[in-house]
Amino acid sequence: MRHLVFVAGFLFTPMVALAAPSTFKELVDRLVVLMDLLVPLLITSALVFYLFGISQNVLSFSDQKGGKEKMKAYMLYGILILFVMVSIWGILRLMSDTLFATGGQADFLAPPPEGLDLDCGLGEC
Repeated sequence: MRHLVFVAGFLFTPMVALAAPSTFKELVDRLVVLMDLLVPLLITSALVFYLFGISQNVLSFSDQKGGKEKMKAYMLYGILILFVMVSIWGILRLMSDTLFATGGQADFLAPPPEGLDLDCGLGEC
């Protein structure tokens, strides 16, 4: 088994070396793409675990003394945590789009397409 891992590592080393970013910007771009893929996955998994936890504990909280209060607190804290996760993600996305814009103009500031006459449209008058 160790030999198989060694051979696989030896064979895949050139692919890893050739896929390495050559500049810091490429490295950051790859990390940003990775984070863009992971954040929605993490939020979705948090939501699934939260709903699973509620479904598992609905009956057990009712059996305990003070179970209703514990269930309310569990639901409230879960919703607050999900809200904070999504809010931080949205704030960071807004800051990223604002500060690191690609330099494109807003649609309403863009000039009209070539050949478009504002009086006649695309056809000839």
